[in-house]
Amino acid sequence: MVSKKVQQGQYVEMSLGDIVPPKARARFQFGKEELQELMESIKQVGLINPITVRKVGRKYEVVAGDRRFTACKRLGRTTIPVIVLGASEEQGEIVKYEENLKRVDLNDVEESQSLRRLQKLLGCSDGQLAKRVGKSVAYVKQKTAIMGYPGKLLNALQE
Repeated sequence: MVSKKVQQGQYVEMSLGDIVPPKARARFQFGKEELQELMESIKQVGLINPITVRKVGRKYEVVAGDRRFTACKRLGRTTIPVIVLGASEEQGEIVKYEENLKRVDLNDVEESQSLRRLQKLLGCSDGQLAKRVGKSVAYVKQKTAIMGYPGKLLNALQE
């Protein structure tokens, strides 16, 4: 249990034992490979974004970040950074919707550029980069090869 009173909007490190999964999950299941990649990322660089929770009885329910919460539990972590949301169940569902459906992933060209920049900064091989970002070597080779495509094809991929 959190020892002090936690205020709405407060960022705290909270015991995983004080947190329960969402009553209604946005995802019915997590892809094993994607969850494993997230776990590897958390092991390598830590949890980049805290999860969002809301108070429900004596516990805190996950509003946003169910995959991050699950990954941390499977890694055997005892605490997790959270932002406490003062929200009703309905408001929590709106936040969950926004987080899951309004997010936009990088397109292939943007991902290729990001991987190439990272590879250059780290001065590493495709294999080392793959390990660092938690992807297969084939995935990294395929994505970074995109930057070698002709300009018209790159433009088409971005659109």
